[in-house]
Amino acid sequence: MKDKLREVDPALVVAERARALDRLHEREQAGEGYFAFGELRSIIAALDGLADTTELKDRLAKLANDPACEQGPSRRRLTSNGNVLWKQTF
Repeated sequence: MKDKLREVDPALVVAERARALDRLHEREQAGEGYFAFGELRSIIAALDGLADTTELKDRLAKLANDPACEQGPSRRRLTSNGNVLWKQTF
């Protein structure tokens, strides 16, 4: 569709955008800011030219200032009260 080989299917674009934003939300809820940043960049690249990505680009700019994105990937396991049980940095 982006290469104009077939017509843009608005329903497909909306459905794929919704699925991608669900994946992004899961990353953010899991505290994986670094990976959420990459996911959002991929979403913008996929939807650019097919849908309005202004909102997503604004969200990307905000996420870029998140300390979790700046620190890079890490794994951590939290207890129910928020204490870190273990942390692994790559």
